[in-house]
Amino acid sequence: LKAGKYGVRFDKPGDYLFTDKTIGTNDAIDSNADASTGPNSGRSAVITVNSGQAVTNVDAGVFKNASLGDRVWNDANSNGIQDATEVGIANVAVALYKADGTTLVGTTTTNASGIYNFINLRPGTYQVKVTNPLGFTTTTKGTNLTSATDSNVDATGRTDLITLNSGEKIGRAHV
Repeated sequence: LKAGKYGVRFDKPGDYLFTDKTIGTNDAIDSNADASTGPNSGRSAVITVNSGQAVTNVDAGVFKNASLGDRVWNDANSNGIQDATEVGIANVAVALYKADGTTLVGTTTTNASGIYNFINLRPGTYQVKVTNPLGFTTTTKGTNLTSATDSNVDATGRTDLITLNSGEKIGRAHV
């Protein structure tokens, strides 16, 4: 390039989103794309390039939203395992917190089948809290070591921390 002032436009692929721009103090590893400059593209700030200079730190971070959800069920035989005949519980309050366990991200309730889902989440670490319905207590956590069919909440109704990667869709948390 000739010496001068330039801007870079990044076109994001498909269902990706831009990360926040210029987070942190290290310009070599943060994202420079400003998502507010267009619906499907992000532009960098104006960059001055001097004669003989190589600018190699103008980049864009992208991610896909993630989701987290599962089922709250009546563990009729109290074995901590979601058996085929055990039914989901409707209208159970479920909250999603950031990794600190105190910053509330959102709340929902289970549907008629006991299913809940948090969608459009940024990749990160979260914790689910299930509020037991009246007359129910939390079943034993982790009895068969597979989060697909055993309970993932402890006696307080909280899961361990769950890390979601870009585009990941996982299900956890049972009572």
